Amino acid sequence: MIHYLPSYDPYKGSLVEIIEYRDQSHRKANTPAGKAQKFVIPDLFEVELYFTERDLSSSEALAFFNFYELQNWKVHRNKPMSSWQAAARNWISKQQKQVLTHQ
Repeated sequence: MIHYLPSYDPYKGSLVEIIEYRDQSHRKANTPAGKAQKFVIPDLFEVELYFTERDLSSSEALAFFNFYELQNWKVHRNKPMSSWQAAARNWISKQQKQVLTHQ
């Protein structure tokens, strides 16, 4: 699967994610429009790849992975997670805000 995120900043460049699936169990099935996709717990290497593509350390990816592993991949009030990428974006945003406030 190829995921392309264009950047209009000439100094930054565009982001291209290439994800290889080892077996068919990780592939998302085509579902009818009314049904939601089932959440699949990511592997640590997927999380590390996601964080390193955004210029963050592997230790930050490990902290994110361990935190949500401990929470059984649920968000607040024991609601099941629907997208780990969205949770990672929120995690990154909160970490960047924390760094800015501590300077």
